[in-house]
Amino acid sequence: RSDIGDLITAGSTTNNTSLYSIAQIDKIRVFVDVPQDAAMQMNTGTMAQLTSSGGQSFEGNVARTSSSLDPSSRTMNVEVDLDNPQLLLVPGMSLNVTFKLHQPNWVSVPASAVMFRSKSPQVAVVSDDSTVKFADIVIGEDQGDVVYIRSGLEVGDRVALNISNQIDEGEIGRASCRERV
Repeated sequence: RSDIGDLITAGSTTNNTSLYSIAQIDKIRVFVDVPQDAAMQMNTGTMAQLTSSGGQSFEGNVARTSSSLDPSSRTMNVEVDLDNPQLLLVPGMSLNVTFKLHQPNWVSVPASAVMFRSKSPQVAVVSDDSTVKFADIVIGEDQGDVVYIRSGLEVGDRVALNISNQIDEGEIGRASCRERV
């Protein structure tokens, strides 16, 4: 705090007191550490959905990336710019960020179709004659109620939902099925 008549000197190492703090907040830059699995999909212009702790939603775009991973955290720094015309966001706020990524050739299944077994994650694929075959899968992204599969399933496969651990490969499926489109 400064009083009227206080001497403020440039470069002084004692009594450095800020007189003003200035911030232009009509446009906000948000810094996000993106996991390496998604880092290669971060491009300038990629859409981002941002949500405040109060539940307000905002949209922005990736303005730039560091184009390299931090070796200790395996994340890439990404900057998202968004307009803030109503000045609802202020510097220092925390936001949840979801990127709208293109996921070519990934198949989505309900989370209830995925089984986590000792070998690997699997999905029970039901053939035309209703027999069950367990397919090893590679999960690309888990959105909670929907899981995106990178490999192990094909578009059009029918998968069993909530299948019992007591059903063996080759048995006739006794679970509800869902056809993928």
